[in-house]
Amino acid sequence: MLLLIFLTFLQYIFGQVSIGILEKDPSLIQICRTALSDAFSQGDCPSQVSLVNGSGCELGFKSVGTATASQMVLVQNVSALIVDDCTEENAEISRLAKFWNIPVMLRSGNGLKLFDNQLYPYTVQFDDTTSVAVALALSQLGMNINEKNLLFVGPVVKNSKNPPVFVSASKFIQDTMPSMNITGVLEIDESNWGAMGDTIHRLRSPTKLIIIDGNFTNVRQALEKFDVVGLSRDLYMVVLICSSPAEVCIDGIQDLTYESSLLLLSPSYSNFQILNSTLSQKLQGPYDFDRFESYYLTYLACYGFCIGYKEAGQPTGSSLTQRFRDSTKSFGSSFGSVSFDSVANRLPSFVFSWLPESNANLAVAYSASTSGIGGCTNKIPCFTLSLTSHNATVWTGRLGVPLNPCVYSGGCVTYFPYFIAAGVLIAIVGLVVFFFFYRRQKRLDAYRMHWKIPRSVLKVIENKQSSVKGKGTSTEGATLSSKRRQIQAYALLDTTKAEFIALKHLYHIRWTKMDLQFLMELKRVNHDNLTTFIGICYNDGDKFYILHNLVERASLEDYVYDSDFKLDETFRSAFLRDILKGLIYLHKSPIGYHGLLNLSNCLIDANWVLKLTNFGICNLLNKLINNNNLRVIENVPFDVYNNVAPEFLKDIQIGRSYPAGDQQGDVYSFGMILYQILFRLGPFEKATYGHKELFNKIASEGLRPQIDEYPPEEKPLVDVMEQCWKQNPQQRPKVRTLAQIVGSAFQSTKGNLVDQMIRMNEKHAQNLEQIVAERGALLVEAQEQTDRLLCEILPPSIADKLKTGEVIEPRSYDAATVLFCQLVDFMVILTQTKPDQVVTFLNDVFTIFDRVISRHDAYKVETTGETYMVASGVPNENENRHVFEISEIALEFREASYTYKVLALPDWKLQIRIGYHCGPIAAGVIGLKAPRFCLFGDTVNFASRMQSNCPPNQIQMSESTALMLMAVNEYKLTKRGMVNVKGKGTVNTYWLNEHIHEHHENQSLSKSPAPPPIPKRTPVPPSEKKRKSIVKLTDDSSPHSGD
Repeated sequence: MLLLIFLTFLQYIFGQVSIGILEKDPSLIQICRTALSDAFSQGDCPSQVSLVNGSGCELGFKSVGTATASQMVLVQNVSALIVDDCTEENAEISRLAKFWNIPVMLRSGNGLKLFDNQLYPYTVQFDDTTSVAVALALSQLGMNINEKNLLFVGPVVKNSKNPPVFVSASKFIQDTMPSMNITGVLEIDESNWGAMGDTIHRLRSPTKLIIIDGNFTNVRQALEKFDVVGLSRDLYMVVLICSSPAEVCIDGIQDLTYESSLLLLSPSYSNFQILNSTLSQKLQGPYDFDRFESYYLTYLACYGFCIGYKEAGQPTGSSLTQRFRDSTKSFGSSFGSVSFDSVANRLPSFVFSWLPESNANLAVAYSASTSGIGGCTNKIPCFTLSLTSHNATVWTGRLGVPLNPCVYSGGCVTYFPYFIAAGVLIAIVGLVVFFFFYRRQKRLDAYRMHWKIPRSVLKVIENKQSSVKGKGTSTEGATLSSKRRQIQAYALLDTTKAEFIALKHLYHIRWTKMDLQFLMELKRVNHDNLTTFIGICYNDGDKFYILHNLVERASLEDYVYDSDFKLDETFRSAFLRDILKGLIYLHKSPIGYHGLLNLSNCLIDANWVLKLTNFGICNLLNKLINNNNLRVIENVPFDVYNNVAPEFLKDIQIGRSYPAGDQQGDVYSFGMILYQILFRLGPFEKATYGHKELFNKIASEGLRPQIDEYPPEEKPLVDVMEQCWKQNPQQRPKVRTLAQIVGSAFQSTKGNLVDQMIRMNEKHAQNLEQIVAERGALLVEAQEQTDRLLCEILPPSIADKLKTGEVIEPRSYDAATVLFCQLVDFMVILTQTKPDQVVTFLNDVFTIFDRVISRHDAYKVETTGETYMVASGVPNENENRHVFEISEIALEFREASYTYKVLALPDWKLQIRIGYHCGPIAAGVIGLKAPRFCLFGDTVNFASRMQSNCPPNQIQMSESTALMLMAVNEYKLTKRGMVNVKGKGTVNTYWLNEHIHEHHENQSLSKSPAPPPIPKRTPVPPSEKKRKSIVKLTDDSSPHSGD
């Protein structure tokens, strides 16, 4: 405890105080931040307070708020908690707060638990319409008008986070006020008004004062359903509980309020318009007028923490809540002051308002004020409430006047004055109507028996090829479209095929009126997912027949147990939807149920629509068998009982009788079908019991199928399947709920199989169009890439002709220049670096050469190892500019080699030898699969010899080529002298030093020094020192030996 106080003191000193709010609504979080900021700016907070928000309780998981609050306190070190409106979690958090010693700010007081100050000493309640305060106000009103009996009515809140006010208020009155009498608490289900008739009728009771909770989703609809105008006419007095100010509560029901003399119980706000406007400005976003109470209470709770923190000096639970007890706190000029009792609960004030005229302003009938009880610690409540009368003429003429008993005992309307007139009219019309309906009834009697089938028109056909089939059996070699049911026998009625259930006829059958009506309704059934009930053959021979239209394709059992059939999501969703559509129709129809729902009674027709058969007959058969009118010819298959709800298996003879059924039994049977579709197993296929023992365990012990492992996406279906198997029929889901869950589980597939196939075809067509467009784009891109590659390996002009299908004829050129460039000491790179580094080196160097060529009218012929070959003047003849283009290229090659660095060998320098020659040449395209533009002739050989005889970092040319350069006087050459050239003998050669401009000396194309010195040979690594130089340097005028 000392450590906690010390930490709290440190927070106060350094301003590191934070509070937690259990809220996910952004607008309420914003309101709280604004309140904290306002309190600090107005000097009501000793330091800036940071806000931490987290999730409160959620439907079905009430402890999430408690977990969030614990994390905020123990991990995020918050100093206080502002909780939401979840009573259960607020009680847990407030109980823990006693041990954490932190304050809890409450925004809701519907529950009664939190009023116990002994268990929850560190709570501060800001709600002004708590259930206790509402109960006191209503009890005071009842005593004031001398009505001690109260009837409460309000909405059923399913999975509520917070109990309704009317429930808690009525309980408090009943437990603590013996002078008052609660005659009823009626809960209304807004989602099912059709079933609320009896409950609404109970409003008309001897209790004259009716209290309605205004927390309905649609208050106007509720008041209209309750007929508050009619209740007022019959002298009832109706009070509507409003959690918001009366100005908000009356919105949308003003006419009903006036016509029914409705009294509105609401919190009193004298400055409501100012408060509403101020909150709207502070929210800085969309403002919901109907949520005023939530905004207002959240602002007070957050601002109130700062006030208590400032007065207490430390934000501990004990010190801060003490400051609120028996106190009045000011919340600024706009929000005014709020008073609290001795246990830190807000002292509320109420008004009872009404409308004197339809267009008038609200008038106050009564006002309720509260005052605290000093020193109160263990009393509920710790305040008293007094009622003051103002304009209380709302119920003038009703007070003290008892209700007419006919109002609640069947109606006060007397029909005696009308009896005489009605009698005369009946006497005149009676005979005519009687004879008319008599004749009509005779005709209808014959019509209503059209379901009766004479035995003479019934022809039974035995299928000799049929045999008793097992699960999953099908016609050998049958495909999905050709699969057909194996039927032992069927009946013919004229041209109509029918399947039937046949039983032994023992005694004459006499139908009751209800039976005849039911059979007539059975004949009227018409739905896409139900077979047609043809009729019954009875009292005509020794056999009894029930006939339905024959569906020949297959039953669902044939597909579920066929291991070769892929029962994918498309089929499963379509089959389940069709089953549920049929069940929904039956349950809404006069038939009311199926009764024998199993796989064999789910038939697939030629259009792949699932149809239910043998519906609505099991109760009829069960009764006739029990009355000994009928007896089974063959034992009822045991598989029929596997799908029947256990409540219908008790006291039934196995194999000798058909079980009864109802709607809840159909839900159980659907769960069994769902099990078989999901797992493709019989319900109790893995059970080791005998038939009788298994039957007893299903009927008496609630045995259910074993559920194996399943994919996560099937969990909603497995969960609802287990709900269908609930032992208590009333706990099983409705069929519409099943349809919604199945629809959610198969969102990607909708409709029956035909609909899904059409959608799949449409989607496939769209995908094909998209694929064609994508492949077309890829084809264009590939064509462009092919063109680029073709232009890389062939001159563009040659490539263009080849693409158009032209034949490239070989030809000779009078003059062209060919250059060879070799990388010197390439073996050093090969032996001293890795293969990938060798490839990277060649790519880098040759890419530099490629960029040089791209700036000139030249064409890269090929690269061979470390040798690079270039030509100019072919195939584009450029008026003898080729020798100058090649000269420029050679100089730029050498210039680029000076600055190139090899990362793998930083001490090694790149050196090249270049040789070129100008002369006649032949050229042509060689090859079909991999065409190349090749050059032939002595010029190519001579250029190669110029390169091979050239020293490193020199550019060597023949004498004839040098004379062409000398003619323009723009290149500086050095005569090397006579060199022995293989195949040529001794020839005179020159070195190209630089490109000069006599008239523009400052614009040299080449930055090489002139004349360039013969470079020294690159140092050879130690492992290569024994190798000799490729070129032996000699005097300029003496000949050089070479290849």
